[in-house]
Amino acid sequence: FFGLDSLKAMGQTLQVDDKKAAAMEKARKEASLAILELSDFVFTNRVVFFNEEDKKSVAQLADSNLDVDINEAKEIVDRAKAQVAKLTTLLSS
Repeated sequence: FFGLDSLKAMGQTLQVDDKKAAAMEKARKEASLAILELSDFVFTNRVVFFNEEDKKSVAQLADSNLDVDINEAKEIVDRAKAQVAKLTTLLSS
């Protein structure tokens, strides 16, 4: 609820009716979920190395075995952008 206690408080603070406040909260939650999914994707597909020898080994593996579906990340970003755009529209109308 944008840091407020309830949907009603959010509606009063933003001076919108309950229906619009609910739509705003839904868009905020969906955007937040997509951003968390993107964070999970990034941390799942990362490689950690501790020294130069590890770095060389990781580079060799990456050359032969880098199979990350970047389209999945793009879809998540597109979903987040759509929800942020929706929220922006709701906030500005």
